[in-house]
Amino acid sequence: MTMKKLIYRELYLSKKNILICLGIGCMCFLFAVLLLLSCRFGNFAKYNEPDEIREILNAVSAYLPIMLYSIFMVEGVDAIPNQIFTDRLCGWHKFIRSSEVKAKDYVGAKYAAILILFAGGTLLMFIVCPVFFLLSGTKEINLTGLIAVLDFVLFFTDYNLPLFLWAKTREKAMLWSSVPIFAVALIGIVAAPLTAAKFNDAVLIDVLIEKYLNGNFMQAVCIVFGILAVLLYVSYRLSVHFVEVEG
Repeated sequence: MTMKKLIYRELYLSKKNILICLGIGCMCFLFAVLLLLSCRFGNFAKYNEPDEIREILNAVSAYLPIMLYSIFMVEGVDAIPNQIFTDRLCGWHKFIRSSEVKAKDYVGAKYAAILILFAGGTLLMFIVCPVFFLLSGTKEINLTGLIAVLDFVLFFTDYNLPLFLWAKTREKAMLWSSVPIFAVALIGIVAAPLTAAKFNDAVLIDVLIEKYLNGNFMQAVCIVFGILAVLLYVSYRLSVHFVEVEG
């Protein structure tokens, strides 16, 4: 079985979840369009003050694209890694071990399919964002938020794929996949009182974001993506190792 067919298999088996994500994204997009149209030309524009309308327009333009981007990208983080457990239930992993398919091809197809979905989600945002610009009258996009979403999904891809291959059971994998979330939450809880006095009661995450924005934005982005690229390679090698060890 060629790499192309393996990638197609991953995408085909995720078809239902992809359509669900697209359906949810389309409903959110339609809601946002109707809200923006109402603020510009409909009832909201008639019965609210201009400043209030501008606040609504700015909020929708700033945060709805981030929410849509998250919906588009969640498919790659969720469906394809979870396909590992479906492969076990139907015995596909046994077929892989007994066939000529190499571990690096089996794992590589999953990473390639995820990156294809990420690229598709990003392409959709290039289509969606100009619509928000036209309807809201704003020319600014929350680029930091969109990049944060991309960083988040890349990190969990790096973390989840080798984890799921190692865990072998969905319950064990779900338990360990929550560790980074709890770790970040715990750090925030512990660090908040320590940083409140130093930064005049500001929340730690707000301080970090402000420092991030006031710094060299593109340099920070390049550094983050460089780290994630290294983690992606390490994640890939670990995933291949776990498949080979099992086989």
